[in-house]
Amino acid sequence: MIHDSDGERLMQTVVALLARVEPRWLAETDVAGLRVSTIVSLDLGPETAIVDADGAHPVERYATEEDALLGHEHWVARLRAGVREVTHLGYGQMIMSWAVRLVGLVS
Repeated sequence: MIHDSDGERLMQTVVALLARVEPRWLAETDVAGLRVSTIVSLDLGPETAIVDADGAHPVERYATEEDALLGHEHWVARLRAGVREVTHLGYGQMIMSWAVRLVGLVS
């Protein structure tokens, strides 16, 4: 296990620092009571999430910001077409993806 100079676990320190940094928003669109939010996160890069009353559900990650903006429009169109079941992407090898039924409304 790796520790920093104060004896704390290094990974805990890194996670705490990342939690304090705000992502950079690329686009945000409200559709039928849901929100499509596309950001650049420090840990995973550009990604689109669908936000409902239960929280944010990352649905796609991209190699570039340009791809992310195109992907944002793709998800806006999917929600306008009535898609309400998505795959909530996991976090690398640590957390697996799972199916989500979008319910509830964003205020």
